[in-house]
Amino acid sequence: MEVRAEIANGPQGAAQARRLLDPFEMHLPEDLLAEARLILSEIVTNSYKHAGNTEGAPIRVDVDDTAGRLRIEVLDRSIFDPPRRQRRSSARRNGAFT
Repeated sequence: MEVRAEIANGPQGAAQARRLLDPFEMHLPEDLLAEARLILSEIVTNSYKHAGNTEGAPIRVDVDDTAGRLRIEVLDRSIFDPPRRQRRSSARRNGAFT
């Protein structure tokens, strides 16, 4: 099953995103669905708070449960570049990677 939608950036976005998971109620265990709703809600809320987009700007949400995996993808058109991660050193010390 697949759901693809655009929701409006704003305070109601997280609730709209959680409702996108309603069609999966018959296909997913209750605990997994609850966790997926929480994760999706948090991601959409972070987009609303931190992407710098105007209210009403589209947030794309794709949910797919094919191949035995639940995949949630959220795409916003953030006005900011994502921060770069520092590379971890692969030098070995005392038998452990650091």
